Amino acid sequence: MDGGDAHSSVCELRLDGGRIRSPFSQMGARSVTAILMLCTPIACSDTTLWPNDHFDSREWHNSKEDQRYRMVKNLINRNLLVDKSPAEMEQLLDRPSSWGPDREYCAYVVKIGGAGFNKVYILQIDFQPTSKKVASVRVRGD
Repeated sequence: MDGGDAHSSVCELRLDGGRIRSPFSQMGARSVTAILMLCTPIACSDTTLWPNDHFDSREWHNSKEDQRYRMVKNLINRNLLVDKSPAEMEQLLDRPSSWGPDREYCAYVVKIGGAGFNKVYILQIDFQPTSKKVASVRVRGD
């Protein structure tokens, strides 16, 4: 048996008398529910479980870089940065952790660790090419 055969028995769907059968068809409802419950945290975005603390510029400035994630949802949902100039953005958030090439975007580290162990979460702020004002704000995990 080669490596491909070992995996095919787990993942294959078989046609049985006009019906499609899977290896899970023999499992009871409780077993399927347990598997789904175990897989749900993996399928959900890590940020869905983050707190939604009220964004406060002074608190952001005084927070440790990797603790700012607590205010990120509120900052994004309230669109506080959209259409701001880089100077206005820095007034609210302080200087970014880094700038992209040609200052087309900037990034703030907002959380280190979590479900991804050493994963670093970045608040990325993209700028419009002509006006250089904030076009979008999002979180990404690196």
